Amino acid sequence: MKILAIGDFHGKLNKKLTKTISNFDFDFVFCTGDLADTTERRNIIFKNWEAVQLVGFEEFVGRKRYLKILKKEYETTKNVLRFLNSLNKKVFLVYGNCDLTKKENAPSYIKPIEILYKKYKNVKLLIRKKIKIGNYTLIGHSGYRKLFSRKDKEIPKSLKKLFAKEKNVI
Repeated sequence: MKILAIGDFHGKLNKKLTKTISNFDFDFVFCTGDLADTTERRNIIFKNWEAVQLVGFEEFVGRKRYLKILKKEYETTKNVLRFLNSLNKKVFLVYGNCDLTKKENAPSYIKPIEILYKKYKNVKLLIRKKIKIGNYTLIGHSGYRKLFSRKDKEIPKSLKKLFAKEKNVI
């Protein structure tokens, strides 16, 4: 079994990358997310960390600029999903910390990744789920920021449940 593990596109697809990936021999894709180009958002946040933390990103940049940034992130996410789907292999996706999720204050024309992926027949979102592939189990989980805190030394219940009774976990 050959797995193409890939992620952190951050909206960047170029012909050399797409051609190289298309020429690989693999059975399925595991994508670790961070599909959207969030360069503008990250630059604003890092440059203005304290202010953004105090009032929130949308309020800091204003609704008009916020929507413009969201639209770009959405379009770049769609481009990456379209490419992954075009590989004609099963793609198992977990979202990254830079992907648009239901938690964004986005208008209805900007679909969060939990809905957007459904447009692509080869892409399956694997969030707090597991699937069998041959003799192996593939477990997908996102939300690293909420999994552990400095005080929390135990594995969260959501992960314990996923790993229960599994032997050959990928």
